[in-house]
Amino acid sequence: MTSFILNRLRPMPGPICVLLALFSVLLTNCTNDPEQEEDLRQGDYISTGTRTIKPAVMYTSSGKTTDVAIISAHLKRKKQEGMFELSTGSETHSTFLALHFASPTAVRLSEISTATKDTTDTMPTEVVSYSSTDMVLAQLDSVMVINPDNYPNADCGRIAKQVPLYKPTYHCRPVSIISGSWGYACRYRPLFPIQITKGQLSVVHTSWLMTAYTSSSYSCGTGFGNQWNSLNPAVINQLQVGDTLVVQERETPLVRK
Repeated sequence: MTSFILNRLRPMPGPICVLLALFSVLLTNCTNDPEQEEDLRQGDYISTGTRTIKPAVMYTSSGKTTDVAIISAHLKRKKQEGMFELSTGSETHSTFLALHFASPTAVRLSEISTATKDTTDTMPTEVVSYSSTDMVLAQLDSVMVINPDNYPNADCGRIAKQVPLYKPTYHCRPVSIISGSWGYACRYRPLFPIQITKGQLSVVHTSWLMTAYTSSSYSCGTGFGNQWNSLNPAVINQLQVGDTLVVQERETPLVRK
């Protein structure tokens, strides 16, 4: 056995040794890449108690504006002033958001009162996707919603369904709501996307209002206040003449404990 090992370890010809040495250096450089990103799916994170209010933006088929007077007048006509905060800056909120990673895929979401420091709500979730720019959590338990088959109507629903960037998978079946009226019973798992910017985690809540004129010249509207989601940028190019979409984001940073 000893002679076999010694025979295998005899010096190789010069050129082969040089090539192997070069390959070894390259391999070492790859495996010890100083730019390799840290896996952030570990430990505990908590919000800072404040969040940044970004400017409201109004989109139409002809462009966009951040003019507060124009946006305010539109919201007033639609009686939706309370959905948006037209002054920018930062605001405090009454709860902290906490994330506890039991494993890289198992996460407990908690809300903690800023006044009493008591935990007010807890939800088990799992990581369903992870990249250098975002991480998406899904609630373990599914929930059910009942939607009439005509809500939101075709004109507003055409855009409204595309506004959120992150969309859960729905499993639906037709059900009778009232005599002669049908809708859908849908189960889905709510998603909770986390943004990642240079290793910094944050949560984005988006308020949005979609209004449109129907084919019969009546207007319709649908929206969501402080939805845990981001704007899908592709929806802007789908706006048609008469469509108006107002969007405002609030961003809450999460720091590692």
